[in-house]
Amino acid sequence: MGTVRFPPKGDQQIQGVTQNYWGEWFDSLRQCLTYFAQFATRHGVEAMIIGAEYSGTIQRTLAPEWRKTVTTVRAHFAGPLTYEFMESEVANDDFTAVDTKKIAALEWMVDLDFLAISAYPLAAPACAVEDMPKCAPIPLDTMKRYLARHKNILIEVSKAFGDKPVMFSEIGTRSCRGCVSRPWDYITESIRDEDEQANYMEAVFSTFSDLPFWMGLSWWKWDETQKNRPHYSDNPSRDRGFVIYGKKACEVLRRWAQE
Repeated sequence: MGTVRFPPKGDQQIQGVTQNYWGEWFDSLRQCLTYFAQFATRHGVEAMIIGAEYSGTIQRTLAPEWRKTVTTVRAHFAGPLTYEFMESEVANDDFTAVDTKKIAALEWMVDLDFLAISAYPLAAPACAVEDMPKCAPIPLDTMKRYLARHKNILIEVSKAFGDKPVMFSEIGTRSCRGCVSRPWDYITESIRDEDEQANYMEAVFSTFSDLPFWMGLSWWKWDETQKNRPHYSDNPSRDRGFVIYGKKACEVLRRWAQE
C-alpha cells in the first residue's frame, strides 16, 4: 500500500506515454470500494475503512480525489467511514507534537466520521537494531512515560479534524526484548520476552483509556498466518512474533475488555 506512487502530472512513467495515472488509480479504487460498500450494506457491516497506509496518496493536491472517494462510498453505504493513516504522517520527526504541514495535507479527512491510526508508538528510548537482544527489560513506568507524548499527539489530531473520535486500527509489538523501542520492527531477531509485550499493552490501555474520544484498538495480531517468518517460531512453544494468543498479553487484553 505504501508503495503506490506516480510521477507528477504531465510526467511520463513509461517513455512516450503520458496519462493521468492518479486519476485512473482513484477511479479503480472507487470501483473497488463501491463493490465493498454495497457488500457492507447487504451484510450489516457497522463501519468501513476506505483505505489504509496509502502514504503516497496523501499529497495535498490529491485531496479532491479523496473527497470524491468519500462521496462515492457514502452513496452506497450509510454507516461510519474512516481511513487508516500512520502516526508518522501527522507527527513531527521526534513524535513530540503534530506537524501542521502534514495535517494540512490530510484536510480532506474532516469528511470522515472517525479517525483510524496505524499506531506503533515508541514506549522506550530508541534502541539500535544490533543492541535489541542486549537491551535491559523496560519498566512499565518507562513505557507509560514515553507513551504520554503520543497521547498529546492524539489529542491534537482529534482537534485538528473537528474533535473526531480516534481508534488505533492497528497497534502491536512482538514478544521480544527491545521491541517496544521499535514496535513496528518485524525482522530483527531478539530474545523472547512475553513480559515486554504484555507491559506494552498494559501501558497503552493505561495511557489512552481515559480519553473520551478514544475508541480503543485492534491489536496486530491474534494468530500467525505468515509462515515465512521462522525466527518467530523456531520452537512452537516460544513464539516471538506479534501474536498474543496464549501469551501474557492475551490476559491483559481480556482484563481490560472486562473493565
